[in-house]
Amino acid sequence: MSKRTPWYPASGGAAMSKIIHVALDVRGFLKNARFPRDYTRMFKHHDGRVMTPEEARDQLFDELARGHELIPVGACDDFDYSAGGGCRGHDRPDSEAMGLTRPAEE
Repeated sequence: MSKRTPWYPASGGAAMSKIIHVALDVRGFLKNARFPRDYTRMFKHHDGRVMTPEEARDQLFDELARGHELIPVGACDDFDYSAGGGCRGHDRPDSEAMGLTRPAEE
């Protein structure tokens, strides 16, 4: 389990944490994954059906053709598909989830 370090907005308010979604480097996966073994049960269609290794590889090549060097692993509504991009992060109020309160000002 990872430990989160809370941050506090400059304007005051509750502690916040940032959620960063995981991304897959498409070119790196195509280069390093063993076909078909590493593709088996790795990818799903939007309707939940598991892709065959051939379908998965074709989909990854399609992503590169669209200029998508990275793809999100799971749902992310603020994602940069370019190299060096990825999830831009999602701020989340954290005071209830972590039991934190804002530290007293000195």
